[in-house]
Amino acid sequence: MIDGLYFIFGNDDFRRQAKLEEVIARLDAGRKNVVTIDCEDNFEEERLINELLSTGLFAQEKTLVVKNLLTTKGLDSEVVIKKIQKKSPTVNVIILEKNNVDKRTKLYKFLFKSSYFIELQTLSKVSWEKFALELVTKNNIDIEGEAQRLLLAGTEGNGWQLQNILEQLRLYCLGRTVTSRDIDLFLPRKVVGDSFALLDALKAGNDKVMVGHLAALRAQSEPVLVLGAIAYQYRALVYVKGLLEAKTPYAEIARRAKIMPFVVGKLTPLAKNLSWSWLAKTYQFIAQTDINIKTGAIAPEAGIELLVYNLSRRHKGLMLHIGG
Repeated sequence: MIDGLYFIFGNDDFRRQAKLEEVIARLDAGRKNVVTIDCEDNFEEERLINELLSTGLFAQEKTLVVKNLLTTKGLDSEVVIKKIQKKSPTVNVIILEKNNVDKRTKLYKFLFKSSYFIELQTLSKVSWEKFALELVTKNNIDIEGEAQRLLLAGTEGNGWQLQNILEQLRLYCLGRTVTSRDIDLFLPRKVVGDSFALLDALKAGNDKVMVGHLAALRAQSEPVLVLGAIAYQYRALVYVKGLLEAKTPYAEIARRAKIMPFVVGKLTPLAKNLSWSWLAKTYQFIAQTDINIKTGAIAPEAGIELLVYNLSRRHKGLMLHIGG
């Protein structure tokens, strides 16, 4: 075991980020001497090695956070292992992987044996309930039994969503007991989930799958809520595009846009490929559909179908088709 070496990985984004912040707080102790290298953005082996070997300012301890090291292309694992073994005693190293890693590699096997090893996979069933209840308690929110059951079931495995909903409930309920009706207001479970699947089908140009997801959405909720769920996905797309262009880190995008990191990953390629003018015109059409439905200019079901049809055409590079 190498003192001051930590390895945190797994597909549970929420707990992984929380554990990173916890370890940094314990190691840094308020000195704010933290250096972060994200190998996914721009891997520089020389800089990594220099940071491993250099002491902290005025011989104080330094915390070096290295993200996405194990999935870096062209990495010389043997060189990195040797440098980690020779790291300065005043340098604490946290290796952080946002994805599952290949456990057959030399670097993984070395870290498994030599570091404080923390694997955080997505929780489910009993393990999720235990973690979620701890998070509810930490947020100091009183939730009645049935409401709690609905909340835990509807957010299973998604710590980001649970935390966001708890924050909204705290502001909305102002200290009173949270009821099932409150949960229904802030837990757009299947509608939002299926609207994301619908967006996936739209961008892939798969009309058959698109029709299936649209049918699922319509079966679950009123047309106006279906429209809101679709608009939600394009609003998230606009938000992600803006934050990407501002060079915002993925984890921060998820936090500021209040969407899951894996969703950010799925939206990123689309956000990069679509122009602002394309998004503006598309969003204007969604807004006009909303107006048409609410003013009675078009029947709600017909409005949703026409909207999705036109979104499909837009993603295929075709013109909007207005008409019966």
